[in-house]
Amino acid sequence: MRKTFCFEKKLDPCGRGWGLEEQTPVSSLSLMLRTLYLSRTCTRWGDDLQRAHEKALVKHCGNVPVFVTDYPEELKPFYARLNEDHKTVAGLDLLIPGVGELCGGTLREERYDILHQKLKSKNLLNTLSWYLELREFGSCPHGGFGMGFDRYLQFLLGMPSIKDVTAFPRWTGRCPL
Repeated sequence: MRKTFCFEKKLDPCGRGWGLEEQTPVSSLSLMLRTLYLSRTCTRWGDDLQRAHEKALVKHCGNVPVFVTDYPEELKPFYARLNEDHKTVAGLDLLIPGVGELCGGTLREERYDILHQKLKSKNLLNTLSWYLELREFGSCPHGGFGMGFDRYLQFLLGMPSIKDVTAFPRWTGRCPL
């Protein structure tokens, strides 16, 4: 396979033609799980999505980037903001064609009483009391996300494997550590 370099692709710097549509589908995990069930790529509520599930969802939505929202509380960290249904959190994953998850993020729990209850239920109150103290006198709503830069490059360049865009890829038996 011949490697393609970014300067050979002639990508538009404004993002036109990169495969990103103006209307990216957004769906809750519950709706996505129903889609997986109907397409016989089964998983159940409370299980995390595997790579095959992510690819099936993107394919079902027309091979465009897809935001999956409202994950079960158990799948996201303790600091993820609890939704009004008290079962899901305000978290999201961005799934993109050919790659799967590009980035994931959550709103952070700023409500002291709910954060205290979450830490207590997970037996983390003593260990993470400093985190709770940060919210003692109030906090504003805030959030964050993390993005896989190598995955982004893989998508932009249309590479089949992330090893083709990783600066220092590792293979079995080739990394003397």
